[in-house]
Amino acid sequence: MLAVRCAILASIVAVSVNSGAQCSQRTQGAQPVLSLSLTAAEKTVKAGSPLWVNVTAINKSNHDVSLWRDAKGGFEVEVRNQKGGLAHETKFGRFRNGHVDLRRIAPEDVHELSSSGACVSLKAGQKLPDKINVSLMYEPLQPGKYTIQVSAQDPESTKVVKSNPMIVTVIP
Repeated sequence: MLAVRCAILASIVAVSVNSGAQCSQRTQGAQPVLSLSLTAAEKTVKAGSPLWVNVTAINKSNHDVSLWRDAKGGFEVEVRNQKGGLAHETKFGRFRNGHVDLRRIAPEDVHELSSSGACVSLKAGQKLPDKINVSLMYEPLQPGKYTIQVSAQDPESTKVVKSNPMIVTVIP
């Protein structure tokens, strides 16, 4: 039974992960064509308040590229405290950021592994802005300073592209 469950989960993950690959042909050794820029809606937020960040994907190539965009955002978000420890993720955050053990996923959580979406074309030099509610991915942050960084799979290389790190202060 466990083997069947793992096979089903592996199939769902393969479809979810490979969905982005349908947009552009990835080439081993190719240089990334995407860059990510991150800014905070507010650099200081009250504990328990929503924490929003703005991320802009930029096509830095001299040709059109296609990005996979899904209903859940398409970016992994990392939030670290002052000591460098990862903040506590919500259930949604663990799935979105790929921090789940596929062998231990409950049948009722399988839907968290996939999301509908579409390929979005970006012209050379074009920017695609997006907003992310970090509060959906992480438990309420305690007062302190946190470093936030987002990442995404480059549409043409096999590399993961990271944004600039950004510091946000959470106050009582």
